[in-house]
Amino acid sequence: MIDEIYIFNEKSDLIFSYSGRRITKPEMVDRLKNLIGTLRDFLGRSFKDAPQIITLFEKKICINPLKIASNEYFYQVFLYDKLDSLNVIKKIGHKIAQLHPYTKEDIDKEIEHIIASHITKRSLSKIASGAILFVILSLIYLIDIHLYFTGGNIIGLLYFIITIVGILLIGLIIGNKKLSSIIPGLIALIMMPIYLYDFIFLARIDAYMSLILYLVWLSISYIFGWIGGSIIDSRRLYDSEGARLYLNLLRRFRIAEED
Repeated sequence: MIDEIYIFNEKSDLIFSYSGRRITKPEMVDRLKNLIGTLRDFLGRSFKDAPQIITLFEKKICINPLKIASNEYFYQVFLYDKLDSLNVIKKIGHKIAQLHPYTKEDIDKEIEHIIASHITKRSLSKIASGAILFVILSLIYLIDIHLYFTGGNIIGLLYFIITIVGILLIGLIIGNKKLSSIIPGLIALIMMPIYLYDFIFLARIDAYMSLILYLVWLSISYIFGWIGGSIIDSRRLYDSEGARLYLNLLRRFRIAEED
């Protein structure tokens, strides 16, 4: 979620500000103005070539340089949640730049609409839904193995495709590349005895092949969950409550925080 937006010209003068809290603090403007000046002096020409990111506990500050038609630069400054993707911030920045000049009375409403259109809610219910769906897919995978090794190759292949698509869907539902991969991976680890018992004693598959089949399932659970979560992470912002919830979960599980 983007909390605040400031836009400065090349002289570091504020030309526009937006705050989701409806409050723009003059001291914040002064600090950002000094920060832009310091980074410009320190980085030189490269300051205009790429966004600069500063991490502050649960938040990030992004200074995004944008060149306008008159060959002048604007510096968009975003204050947003730590888990939000730079890719999404840049997309929103380009849309906001198209509103220039910033003189319309309803420009705040337009920016609120732009931000809201890029938000996807994250919640415990989505994590729980993803976990339940993964357990169902795990049972489908067991059925798939039985079908394949009893001669139903085509149906077994169809079930296998369904499980992969399902894991991608789980990643999209959970919506975080780390949690979307770790949660299916953990469930697959917990269910390992069930898989191996089923493969060896019920499907009559030798122990070596059973272990291979289990490792395949563990791998695709992690990889395709990560892919699904990454798709959402790279395209959508977090809502404020979801950002705090997911960041706290990442810390509680001792998973490395997002860069």
